[in-house]
Amino acid sequence: YANHMKVLQMLAHNSKSEDRRWVLKCPAHLGFVKDIRAVFPAGTKIIWTHRNPNESLPSLCSLFQTFQEMHEGGDIKLDELGQKTLELWSAMIKRADADFTASSADSSHVKYTNLVKDPIGTVKEVYAEFGWEYTDEYDAALKAYLEENRKEREKIKGSAKKMHSYSLEQYALSEEQMQEKFGWYNAKYL
Repeated sequence: YANHMKVLQMLAHNSKSEDRRWVLKCPAHLGFVKDIRAVFPAGTKIIWTHRNPNESLPSLCSLFQTFQEMHEGGDIKLDELGQKTLELWSAMIKRADADFTASSADSSHVKYTNLVKDPIGTVKEVYAEFGWEYTDEYDAALKAYLEENRKEREKIKGSAKKMHSYSLEQYALSEEQMQEKFGWYNAKYL
């Protein structure tokens, strides 16, 4: 993560605005919260967005499938990919839970369903939790972004291009397996 931080510092150095926050989205970092905290400056905020694993795990499988198709090609065994991803993500979530529990300072937990249902209200809650000022200027920028995003999604729905879809079954995963691995997580965070 030292190199990751250096890259961000170089990008920030060339930024026109010093008072902007970096917002990085990558669930793969969840298993390394302790490492991030050791390298990034004190006060770095981490937001964990909690999504139903029955939805997020097939999404992750699909991402891994795409990477594998791009770099390896050939016959991809989706059932093996599903099982390996299940084991990996289960371990990552357990590790993240332990790291967040050990050091809850500068952390926030957001339910994905709340973010989708009320993005502005959810962002306001996070800002309040971190003691950040939620300005009219930021509110306008957020509303403009959400409207543009809505229009793009509507365009995709109305075109021949399809929204990305995936399922547990596609990767030979069952709801029973998911409950066994993530039941504790669902009870705690969802």
